[in-house]
Amino acid sequence: MSATRVSIVWPLLILAAGALWMLQALGVLPNVASDLIGRGWPILLVLFGLMLLLGRRVRYGNLISVVVCVLLAGGVAVAAYNQQSGRLRTENTKSLNQPIESGIQNVRLVINTLSTEIEITPGSTASIVGEFAGSKESIVTSDYQVDGAVGTFTFNEAQGSAIPALESVGRGKLTLRLPKGVTIDQFTLTGREGHVDFDASGTTIKTLSLTMNGGDLNVKLPDKPGLIADLKTGRGDAIITVPKTIAANVALRGGGSGNPEYSQADYTLSIERVLVSKRAADPQMQISVEASGKITVQ
Repeated sequence: MSATRVSIVWPLLILAAGALWMLQALGVLPNVASDLIGRGWPILLVLFGLMLLLGRRVRYGNLISVVVCVLLAGGVAVAAYNQQSGRLRTENTKSLNQPIESGIQNVRLVINTLSTEIEITPGSTASIVGEFAGSKESIVTSDYQVDGAVGTFTFNEAQGSAIPALESVGRGKLTLRLPKGVTIDQFTLTGREGHVDFDASGTTIKTLSLTMNGGDLNVKLPDKPGLIADLKTGRGDAIITVPKTIAANVALRGGGSGNPEYSQADYTLSIERVLVSKRAADPQMQISVEASGKITVQ
């Protein structure tokens, strides 16, 4: 029975390998499949060795060999992609320069990113200026629409293929300078993963929403009252800097809410995990912070 199983499995494996080799030579396979085959073919040698070693000695030895090699191939692929994911890519760049007309009273910004480091700072002109640098696998688009006295700027980063080629895997970086002298009615940032440095000092923002699946948040809030902010990171720390002239109540969520770091001279921690400001009787900002790591309010 074991010899029969070997006689069936080996020809099937050879036929499958030959078919894949032929399809790769003809250029029919997707680039990502060719890339994985080119990097993973030594696993076939491991498979043949295990089948020779276990096939006639262990019950279901051939099946065990195939399962082990499938798991090995998956582990190698995951390890390779994880190793590449921290590398900063620069082969795909896009410059941003969107002037804000004088008749525009409020601006809305909507930013969607993948695994991208983000740096946002106050600008020196009445324009949204910035640059994106990342992988060729990232499809980057930007758009600006005007509706009456409201302008909406949208930046979107999408993945070109479901499984990108290994040499294209890596982080991008987005730098953005906020328009000077313009009220930002709403700023929404959603990202898969990446460190976020957001400096809103000197700007006027009414509603701020930052949501990252993973990565640290370092946010400096504006020095003007009236902000409502919702700040989230699924895996990372959060540092929130509140100007000394602002009284802000900060609601804490997530794993980091159990042991926040804050100035007891400026805040009181309520039983509802809300940092209540001592700077004024009425809060000038309402902030919600959710983080799995450490939360610092300074």
